Amino acid sequence: MTNPRFPIGPRVVLRMLLPTRIAEPLIQEIEGSYRRDRAQRGVLYAYVVVWREVFNTDVLRLARRHRRVRFPASSTLRTSQDVRNAVRSLWRSPGYALIVVAPLCLGIGLPVAVWSVVDRVLFSDVDFAYRGGDV
Repeated sequence: MTNPRFPIGPRVVLRMLLPTRIAEPLIQEIEGSYRRDRAQRGVLYAYVVVWREVFNTDVLRLARRHRRVRFPASSTLRTSQDVRNAVRSLWRSPGYALIVVAPLCLGIGLPVAVWSVVDRVLFSDVDFAYRGGDV
């Protein structure tokens, strides 16, 4: 059996998110659980568990506390602000809005129209009168 090496990705992410004095003991703990899970349940299970532990809410809370990562208060609030700003900028320049929206409409509408014609012509049942006799 090969030496169960700890993947480098989780180690790099934890070192980026957390200060060294917090990241190193956490890496050692996760590495121990990785080796144990790999021996008991296999490589794939251990790898998934490692990434789940890296992005655990406690780790993200520590990262926020040490100001290594800034999270928005609410992602829906940020999304609604982004949409509002996009609509406002398109409203200010109607020519640009036409150049942006027209290809979008064509790109969505044209395939739908073509598909509906192809579906009706090729895939619909052919209507014919049954005249009796053997089929």
